[in-house]
Amino acid sequence: APMAAAATEGLKLNSQFSAGMSKIATLLGNDIEAANRLKQGLRDLSDETGVSVTDLTEAEYQAISAGVDAAHVTEFMGTATKLSQAGFADAATTIDALTSVLNAYGLSADNAGHNAEEFILTQNLGKTTVAEMAQTIGGVIPIASAAGVSTEELMASIAALTKNGMKTPDAMTALKGAISGIIKPSEAAMKQLQEMGLSVDTLSAKHLNEVGLT
Repeated sequence: APMAAAATEGLKLNSQFSAGMSKIATLLGNDIEAANRLKQGLRDLSDETGVSVTDLTEAEYQAISAGVDAAHVTEFMGTATKLSQAGFADAATTIDALTSVLNAYGLSADNAGHNAEEFILTQNLGKTTVAEMAQTIGGVIPIASAAGVSTEELMASIAALTKNGMKTPDAMTALKGAISGIIKPSEAAMKQLQEMGLSVDTLSAKHLNEVGLT
């Protein structure tokens, strides 16, 4: 009976894996050769990390859908999976975070390793986790990119704010507000600046310094 149950479960997982790979194949224009390469890559990654191939397959579909080049998705998946294990998150969450950063800053998948290291360093230096950052960073990333705030500056700010006791969601909200205020100050603020003999650039430098962005 136990052997029969194990066999049944194995067939179920294999069926789910095949179904997942069929979904991925549709993103590849049904390129069978490319799909087979990715399939073997997922099996190797599963053996290396202990994450089930079914979970990895769904995550890889998400990664390609988010714009990761299929030619580099296996390496990207390795980075995202290891980040999830080091950052107390699941692969789907870290893939969402990494692709948000890559897309907002116009970076290729080759930069994913560097961005993953930034997440880990922020986790180590601040009082936050990769999982907490990944769940909330999507709201501030596009604004930070538009303002010319680098990923290094943004992560340093998150580390500083959380280390000083601010919860991760509150830190993201504070940074979003600070950067938004710099990009598009209100008319009242502009008038006040003029009366004080200051410019938006002067305020920006001061404000960024106050929240730890410079």
